Amino acid sequence: MYDITSQESFAHVRYWLDCLRESGPDGVVILLLGNKMDCEEERQVPIEAGQQLAQELGISFGECSAALGHNILEPVVNLARALKMQEDRLKDSLVEVTPKRPQKRAECCF
Repeated sequence: MYDITSQESFAHVRYWLDCLRESGPDGVVILLLGNKMDCEEERQVPIEAGQQLAQELGISFGECSAALGHNILEPVVNLARALKMQEDRLKDSLVEVTPKRPQKRAECCF
């Protein structure tokens, strides 16, 4: 998440993403959100810049206002869908292993 009223905040997105990709698992689902869309008169980062960066990085994008609760549901639902799709892909790639039942020993005497 970056602050649309701060060019500096937006400039740090690539660094944060690099940190996530270095320390997180491969294929982690990421959503880029521009916050403070309620402060349009103070905007320093155009929506097109956020969209372009997200497209370059291959991640989802949205803008929201955490203070007012605007446009938070849709990006979070999209994130949840992406996580569910990732979970389904992972489940499909798993191989189920069933333990062997111990064989009964023949009861005999010598």
